[in-house]
Amino acid sequence: MGRTLVEEQLHEAKPGEAELPWAARCGDLKAIARLLDAGADVNERAQCPGSIDHLTTPLIGLLKGCEYSARSSSETLRVVAHLLERGADPNAATAEGATPLMNAAMS
Repeated sequence: MGRTLVEEQLHEAKPGEAELPWAARCGDLKAIARLLDAGADVNERAQCPGSIDHLTTPLIGLLKGCEYSARSSSETLRVVAHLLERGADPNAATAEGATPLMNAAMS
């Protein structure tokens, strides 16, 4: 059985790039739920794949988008809702001061 896109990206991840930011960046709700159920921290700050930001949360990573994702706006909203329901901090900011709302507005 072949790997999913997120599994393939995780396989190629660099040290310090955590699984949850990869799954969130690509909007993979099933992977996000599985990782959170396994104990991943919904507010963990990690290197976001493809980002110049040093540390970011999964919610910010999701809203920055993923060039590999073909998700619709409604799919993105479902993932945002899931992360918020699981305790994601909507006010957490990047080191540069960007919040999830700011990232959503720019995408």
